[in-house]
Amino acid sequence: MSLRFHRVASLMLSRGACRSSVYDRTIHSPRNSIIISAQMSSSSAQFKPSFSLAEKRSMGVITPEELEKRIERIKRLADEARLCIKDCVESFSIDEFNEEVRTAKVATDAASMAYSELLEELALTPEGVEVLNGIRKLYAPMVESLRHEFNNIGEANVVQKN
Repeated sequence: MSLRFHRVASLMLSRGACRSSVYDRTIHSPRNSIIISAQMSSSSAQFKPSFSLAEKRSMGVITPEELEKRIERIKRLADEARLCIKDCVESFSIDEFNEEVRTAKVATDAASMAYSELLEELALTPEGVEVLNGIRKLYAPMVESLRHEFNNIGEANVVQKN
């Protein structure tokens, strides 16, 4: 869990997706006694877009290579979020569960934000709108499924513990 959190947080911080008020937090993993220092937003993962609307408009059309890269990033973030959600279900103590839920929220929000940013950028040009519809049909169910899985974490944990 801790390594996945660090990778998700690094991706988010490198894209400028987290707020600037960050603090160091040490995560103690009871499973493997590794102490990892990760940066986490002091709020509950509030994001801001990486570019202003004027900057996005000046960028023009997204190339097919860039589009593929962005789609792969969304898939990777969604996979990381699913692993974090799985860790929540497997947690043993309340403190561990709460930390796992926070990590899963950050990861889920990162995947959702990457998807939303891509759709926003595609909507800026007529050519992009055509691509946007295809992207939405393919990846909206994945993002919605991820949100649904995150919202059902508590129920899955209670069922497993009984």
